[in-house]
Formats: sequence, structure tokens, C-alpha cells
Amino acid sequence: MNILILSCNTGQGHNSCAEALRETFAAHGDSCEVRDALAFISEEASRFMCSWFVRVYRHAPRAFSSGYTFCEQHPNVFAEDSAAYRMLTSGTERLRDFLCGQDYDAVVCTHVFSALMLTDVRKKYSLPLPSAFVATDYTCSPGMEQSDLDIYFIPDASLAEEFARCGIAREKLTASGLPVRRAFYNRTDKAAARLRCGVDKTARHLLVMCGSMGCGPIHEMAERLHRLSDGNIFVTIICGTNTRLRRQLLRATAGDERIKILGYTDQVPLLMDSADLYLTKPGGISVTEAAVKGLPMVLINAVAGCETYNMDFFLAAGAAVTAEGAEELTERCTALLKDDAAREAMSRKAQSLFEGNAAEKIYSILSGGGLRQHRITARKPPRHSRKAQIAWRSRRSSCKGITNQAVRQSLSAKRRFASANIMFSFATCFRRPRYRVFRNRSCTFTTAKTCSTLARTDDFSCSLRFNCACDLADCLLIWDGRRLIL
Repeated sequence: MNILILSCNTGQGHNSCAEALRETFAAHGDSCEVRDALAFISEEASRFMCSWFVRVYRHAPRAFSSGYTFCEQHPNVFAEDSAAYRMLTSGTERLRDFLCGQDYDAVVCTHVFSALMLTDVRKKYSLPLPSAFVATDYTCSPGMEQSDLDIYFIPDASLAEEFARCGIAREKLTASGLPVRRAFYNRTDKAAARLRCGVDKTARHLLVMCGSMGCGPIHEMAERLHRLSDGNIFVTIICGTNTRLRRQLLRATAGDERIKILGYTDQVPLLMDSADLYLTKPGGISVTEAAVKGLPMVLINAVAGCETYNMDFFLAAGAAVTAEGAEELTERCTALLKDDAAREAMSRKAQSLFEGNAAEKIYSILSGGGLRQHRITARKPPRHSRKAQIAWRSRRSSCKGITNQAVRQSLSAKRRFASANIMFSFATCFRRPRYRVFRNRSCTFTTAKTCSTLARTDDFSCSLRFNCACDLADCLLIWDGRRLIL
């Protein structure tokens, strides 16, 4: 099999899920490629969106939570005529061209954005390519109601009703669990793990991690743990990619041998094997990794949004507890570290949630579901064969469903102008007011709301190269830092 996985760099959870699937396919001798779906809009747009996602998520969690709630309450945010949908699907033509030039048996999406992009490709160009979505949270995320893929892998059967209310056909739902990397299914003896991690074998080990971005009240909790007089508690804090937090914690806990500060590390499975308790925010992948390890959890509701549903799922299962504020969380952790019976009960409940390897279940369904008969084989012919090249272009045109010219003719000037404004508002190269001129290919072009009218000329050229994802070939555009002028 040859599988394409479309992920997004908005947090590490979606990429971790994609990596878990890639590992499983590779273990069975099959080919699997992971791609950033937003890069098909443009590399600049992907970097811009992902960097701002991290900033809001890390520094303004309330804003993130409010935005998530707004999207839940207003499903039309991702409707086909919305600005968000048009922005996301502005890269579908590039995605279609990429798919037609490859030899994939199926496409798997691990993010709602990639699911919407693939849905748009399937609608516009009628690609007979099997598709699947793998949920990475214990809820149906906003925007899923606009997707239309073949199979939806959900974390638990109890969530089927929620996905069905969002418009996903029940026959498309499969309760597989959340895929985590194979390393989390391997166990290391606790004594050996502690020796490798530098933890005293008689101490109570608290592992603290708030996602790959290191958000939440970690600094305040570290100071409270630093002031604890109990010398039998050893704390490991993983800051992820938040280098600023790591520097602050190193200064705050300097000289305290009971607290170990780490940055981004790939030794999380080993650290979990050495730990007695896990303090974390309820990211879908993070809590699933801990549950697979049977590690009892104390959850921090640092960001809310989809993570609230993740927390509710594990609280209801009895595999985790929570508290409000850094002081109560610290007290809850220290109390649990002293209560072996409570931790053992939580560990048993966590392990009972999942049976088997979720990635293996997904692989068995995709590999045994008759996907090979839907395969797209569109290989490029030899360059020296002119006739073969014409045949190749013809096949790609039929793969599109409609040609580029027909697409351009079907779009009104108003829609082209709106699409241009959406894309340019996301372009990072327009941070400062300056002029950008693009060549016009047709005669005089006017609209009701333009600031000026310009005739066709060959004297204009791009003052700075910019690869625009929208198709703006029939108009002259000037960007002055505030608006587009046609």
C-alpha cells in the first residue's frame, strides 16, 4: 500500500498521530508519506497560521477557548461560502495536482483543516481516491460537519452519537482509539527506567508536561513544588519547545536537586515508565499516551476548547482528577503521590479504556477494505514522447473534472476580488505598507468598488516575487499595505 497522511503543524498532537500511523505502515512494509496540508496553500501561509496558532494557544488561552466556543455555536464559520472555507480551499488545486501526479491508495487526514481541503478536492474534481479521517480529540471538532470522507476513525464508541449529530453518517464511523507511537506500548521496568532517568528509586516521581508548546501555570506550580519540604518527591518538568519557560524555571529552581528541567525530548515513554503521577494539560494525544502506559493523571484545564472534552472523558472514566488553580493542583498532586491505593485504582481504569493498538486497527481496516481497486495511477510519461505528453495532460484534465479556464470563467470578478483580499490578509510579506504590482493580461478592468482603473500594459512587473495561491491572472493588482487596487 501507498498512503498519504495530511496533517497540520498547529500543535504537535496531529503530527504525533500521523507519525504513529506512519510507523505502523512502515512496520508492515508499506509506504506512507506525511505532508503538511496547509503548505498546499503556500509555505508562507502555513508558517503564518501555525506560528499565530502557537502564540494564541500559549499566551492567550482564553482567546483560543472563546474562538473555539464561537465556532461551536456558529457552524457557518466553515460553510462553503465563508471566508475561512475559501481560504482553506484556496490550495485544493495544488493538492489535486499533487495527488494526480502520485500513486496513492488512500489519503488519511489527522486535522479538520486537511479534511476540509480533501473534501473540496473530491467535490470539485471527482477524484476516486479513498479517504479517511482520524480524530485526535475526544469530541467532534467544529467544521467536521462540512467534511465528506469515506471513513471516520473516532477515539471511542461513546462518541458516535456526537459525530452523528454533526452530520457524519453512522456507517462511516469506526471506534478505533487514538493512534500513539509504538514506543508507548513498550514497557520498561520502573527501577530500570528510573536509573536511566536519574531518579532516586525510593522517591515519588511526578512528571509535569503541558504539551509540546509548554503552556499552562507551570511556572507558578514549579515555584510551589520548589518550596515543598518533602524531600521524597522528585519532579521532572518538560517545557517542550517553550525555551523561554525553560530558562525561567532553571533560574527559579537553581540548586534544587529534586526538580529536573528539560526542554523538548523524545524520551517521554521512558519518563512515563519511571513516573508515579503525570501532571499535564488534557491534549488528546498526551492523555492517550499516559492511559496506554497506565499512568494516573492530574489534568490542568489550561486552554479549554477541545481539551475540556478530553478532560471530561478521562474524569468520567476515573483515570484522572483535576483541580482549580496552581495551589489546589499542587496539593492534589502531593496527596496522590502519598496514596498508593488511589493511584493503583486510577492506573487500572486508564488501562481498561483501550484494547489493542489503535494504529494497528486502522491499518487492518485500510489494508483490508478493498482500497486497491480505487487506486489512481497517473504516472508521468517519458519526456521525449510528445504524443505521450498530450495523453498525460488529457488524463490530468479529466482528473480535474473541469479545466482551469472553465474555473476562471465561472468565477465572477467579485469572487476573485474577495479571494484576493483573503489571501493577501494572510501574507506575511505585507507587514509594512509598500506597493506590490502584478502584471495584467487583459484589457481595461473595472469594478464598482475599485479605487482606480488601469489599462493593460507590459511596463508593470512584480516589485517583489510573491507566489499567490489564488488565480488572479485576469486583473492588475496593486497592494499598498491597506487594500487591493484593481
